[in-house]
Amino acid sequence: MLVAITAGLLYAVSQWRIGNGIFGILRRPLGMALFFGLCTGKMQDAMIIGAYLTMCYLGIVVVGGNQPSDVGLASAVAIPIALATGASPEMALVIATPFGVIGVFIDQIRRIVNGYWGRLADKYAAEGNTGGISRCTILYTFLTNLILRFPPVFLIVYFGTDAVEFILRSLPGWVTNGLSVAGGVLPAFGFALILMVIGRKALYPFFFLGFFAAKYLGLSTIGAACFGIPMVLAMTLLGSEQEDTIMGRVRQLAAMGHSPIDDDDEDE
Repeated sequence: MLVAITAGLLYAVSQWRIGNGIFGILRRPLGMALFFGLCTGKMQDAMIIGAYLTMCYLGIVVVGGNQPSDVGLASAVAIPIALATGASPEMALVIATPFGVIGVFIDQIRRIVNGYWGRLADKYAAEGNTGGISRCTILYTFLTNLILRFPPVFLIVYFGTDAVEFILRSLPGWVTNGLSVAGGVLPAFGFALILMVIGRKALYPFFFLGFFAAKYLGLSTIGAACFGIPMVLAMTLLGSEQEDTIMGRVRQLAAMGHSPIDDDDEDE
């Protein structure tokens, strides 16, 4: 009961978009995993599952307010169910994926309902009713969010854990192995999305360097960071020195009465 209530509240509160800050952290798998670890006493398992889900959803970018997947719902359902059933992180990712898609439809309903509160706020604005505007933008939107998001997560976590555990035990080995393999492949798509978001081919070698160092040299995350931070600082300092050198040369040419741009280029 405590875990189900925590899951429902976390999902509802994390999607309350009054600014970002703490709400943005709660929406992420690791943010939710912290609270589920405290509730269940399985902090290490919760953070491992949260980190695994994070790898899959790292590259998701919300463009124009349209989210391709609801990471909050995926985490709020998959993490507690995986902790209760003893499912592997790969299986937790398989559980999370469809709920991430379902969460998008829930969010569309929220937008439709909030559209009414927006029109009501416009009416209050015309009347000069600041209290009504505050209620529409804060109180009513939060209650809408709570009503839409708390019940499904609470019911799924409270009543669905036994069903998920029964299904996992009933599935033949080749099916569970196939799902685990699929769950292991999905983080690769997350990293591929990250590469697309970075968009700078000059940074790709550093990405693969860190990956191979962790894979074949056995470097931990902290160890990779210890090597990566000096590399970033060196690149930044060298780039600044090169920029200063170029600007110094431009100023020198300007002082001598020469333009750093050829006349032909300037005419173009």
